[in-house]
Amino acid sequence: MNDKKIKIKIGSHLVGPNEPCFIVAEAGANHNHDLTIAKKMIEAAARAGADAVKFQSIKYDELYSPKFPPSEKIQALYPNIELPEAWYGELAQHAQKNKIIFLSCPTYLRAVDLLEKVGVLAYKIASPQTKANLPLVEYAARKQKPIFLSTGYCVLPEIKKAVQVCFSSGNKKIILLHCVAKYPTNAHETNLGAIPFLAKEFGLLSGFSDHTLGFHLTLGAVAFGACLIEKHFTLSRKMKGPDHASALEPKELKQMIIAIRELEAGFGFGKRNNILPAEKEAAFLMDTRILAKKDIKPGEKITISALHFKRLKKGILANDWQKVLQKKVKVAILKDEPLTFAKLK
Repeated sequence: MNDKKIKIKIGSHLVGPNEPCFIVAEAGANHNHDLTIAKKMIEAAARAGADAVKFQSIKYDELYSPKFPPSEKIQALYPNIELPEAWYGELAQHAQKNKIIFLSCPTYLRAVDLLEKVGVLAYKIASPQTKANLPLVEYAARKQKPIFLSTGYCVLPEIKKAVQVCFSSGNKKIILLHCVAKYPTNAHETNLGAIPFLAKEFGLLSGFSDHTLGFHLTLGAVAFGACLIEKHFTLSRKMKGPDHASALEPKELKQMIIAIRELEAGFGFGKRNNILPAEKEAAFLMDTRILAKKDIKPGEKITISALHFKRLKKGILANDWQKVLQKKVKVAILKDEPLTFAKLK
């Protein structure tokens, strides 16, 4: 589990053990290259109760060389998923207006500079960059702000390299996000046990970037100790685009956040020293007492066959049955009469 001593501050939020899980509503590229939709997503994330809303800072010409273009399918995708650099300031202001933290995931160096200009409070590094773009990891880490390192696509040595790059930059404010980079991820592929594993292996905070359908496995991640949850959402799964179909709609996002907060409230302190006042009151009514199963004469010894146990408000508790066995009776005890120590020698 996450080290109880480690806590990271993001704006007014403390993130770490015994703190509310930091919830990032992943808008990603679900804005469909429409500023109005992007702003509506910010509003929806804020209404749902998310702590932050995150976009993806991606540009085709920053990720691909014209001499080595990707498939035509990928080329056709980018016009609808790129985040225009001119939007950054407006989106950040709109998030501030709606009292939610604005984040975006830089995939190229200039995006870091642009995000610095609008005052982002943390950097999420997507798993392709964690795995194979350490210059970008280092550049973001040098800003000395919290870094969320997604670990999808990555095996342990690759994660270690990315963590070391951050450490070498003087930045230890790292949250490792367990992630399976498959959309959607099936339940048997989710491997939630990696969340406490990463925390223990690196001595860092860990969370979950979730690509499963629904949010039941998200709750499992919180139970496994995730201190940060990132979950894709969309205004409507009927919209066209690569990430809409597997994303939560606003109402579901709100339900997920409510469920996470209820789950956290249910964690308690892990001890069993007290019961609730309501339990004490009910327990008294449920207490089982010792009664005579038949008439017992004075001088007769108590045997187990002479007793039965019923719910009653007075008499000797059933748990003390060994204290009455073989005791002699002082006065007659009638059938179904509760035993008391005053009636025994």
